[in-house]
Amino acid sequence: RRQALEAAVRAAVEPRGFTVMFRLDFGLFGAEREAAIRGCRVALNAHYYPRAALETHRINYLLGLGCCVVSEPSADAELDALYEGAVVFAALEDIPVYVVELLEDEGAVAAVAARGIALADELVGLAAARAREALPE
Repeated sequence: RRQALEAAVRAAVEPRGFTVMFRLDFGLFGAEREAAIRGCRVALNAHYYPRAALETHRINYLLGLGCCVVSEPSADAELDALYEGAVVFAALEDIPVYVVELLEDEGAVAAVAARGIALADELVGLAAARAREALPE
């Protein structure tokens, strides 16, 4: 699935002069990982299996760094609704089209990224509030 997505994204964006960097392994850490993330205009989230859980642990990190994230929808429509607007959701086969549209519209990338940062901040605040509620005084 992910290799097919990589090929489709490359075919859609490289002829338009954009560079594609796919990382399907787990060998990127620390400052190198953060630099790669900060250097991308659009980050993709593709599930390993169809209709999987939303990879919030990956997405939240990307949102916090100001990335514009494109993801296929998950099996959890309620969770997807929480992320809607901060993440661009598209069927796997439609992701290349959305990526091209975003890459050709810097304003759209910035708007999605700004909504992502706002959601990341909101989620951190919610987590902190719940932690305070759970801790004994």
